[in-house]
Amino acid sequence: MEPRPIDTLELPALLATLRDHEREIVALIDSDPMLKRRPGGKDGALVIANSGAALYEAVHMHQLFAKGIVYRKETLEVVSMPLVKMFNHGLREHNDATTAEVVTRAGVRVVFPEKLDGTMIQLFAADGRVWFSTRSVLEGAQKEEEGPYIELARATLARDASHLLDPEIVGRRTLVFELIHPKTKQVTRYGARESMVLLSVYDQLEWRYWRTREVLALAEELGLERPAMLLGDADLGLEEGVAALRHELADDPLLPEGSIVCFEDDTQLVHRVKVKMEAYLEEFSMRFNVTLKTVTQQVWSNPELHDWEAYRDWVAREGISDEEVEAFYKEHHDTFTAWLGRVEARHAGVLGKLAALEAALGSLPEAPGERGAFFKAAAQWSRDHAGEDFALVMQRLRKGELALEDVMWNDPLYPGFRGELQSAGAKGPA
Repeated sequence: MEPRPIDTLELPALLATLRDHEREIVALIDSDPMLKRRPGGKDGALVIANSGAALYEAVHMHQLFAKGIVYRKETLEVVSMPLVKMFNHGLREHNDATTAEVVTRAGVRVVFPEKLDGTMIQLFAADGRVWFSTRSVLEGAQKEEEGPYIELARATLARDASHLLDPEIVGRRTLVFELIHPKTKQVTRYGARESMVLLSVYDQLEWRYWRTREVLALAEELGLERPAMLLGDADLGLEEGVAALRHELADDPLLPEGSIVCFEDDTQLVHRVKVKMEAYLEEFSMRFNVTLKTVTQQVWSNPELHDWEAYRDWVAREGISDEEVEAFYKEHHDTFTAWLGRVEARHAGVLGKLAALEAALGSLPEAPGERGAFFKAAAQWSRDHAGEDFALVMQRLRKGELALEDVMWNDPLYPGFRGELQSAGAKGPA
């Protein structure tokens, strides 16, 4: 099987393709150089796959499954799958196209469970035992590069729901949890809370994700914490619900992340998208130091990065971006490019006014004794015709040059920008 482009994000369609072409798709995952794979289990019999640093965003269907999928190396069989890649609402055309199609379908209901800000942990049974993993590390690996999250997850579950360490209770299901712990990286202010919250259930026998009501019922049956249902039982459409969600959580001092919006029919979960709160995203972006100043410094002297898509790919390759902060990068990049366009237009305008001045008064005399009268006449002409560019026109006449940075001096992009211009050799005011 050749890699397929992503033509839908509807879960039943994706999972049916995985079911019907299991070994072929797992073989693509096992050989894709853009993915990161790590062995686990006895003699490395199990493999966990996640997107690698070079893959900023899935472009092929099989890459959507590589968000912690576990498979057997020898047989290429799926052992466990946490969450198929989901996207933020409103940020990707293919995601929005699926959303628009699904939301109008008869029998589909939209529900709003909370999006927790912890560490994703999957729990599954294989080879006579229960396994824990993050998205990229299986329990028992020599190095947990993401932190001691698996150890914390096992200890928390052993304390609160030790019966789930029995593989017969877990069965052929992948239980997806969010680990909330003071030692995990988070923006939401959970304080000293330590918990494992059941988020999702993937049924390995039926090749489907359970509906939210089924997940909540299982959590109650097993004595597990469950996510809050935002907006309660309100029967709202997508956009109405998103607006209500933003209003309800806007002033929450805990900085909640938002919601995983689920689209469900009578039998299964059909689609899901992330909706995040603006205050949370602003705080999250500070982890990457996403500011107008840093973006400007990155792109100013690199003309190839003035193109948004080139810049987006560059920050991804540098490992300093995330889907969650892309909008902040774009906002600052748009601000920079709009400002640069304004500066370039003004620079061209000043050169045009200089040409008009020379047409009216002639060129700067070579004889030093004649220059005083010329500058006096040029100053009067500039007052009458150059407007706000008076100083720039006179600077060009007196100093013989006008760099783009000299125009930037008169239109600084942010506080402290002039100091950087001085370092770059700008002349400053005439």
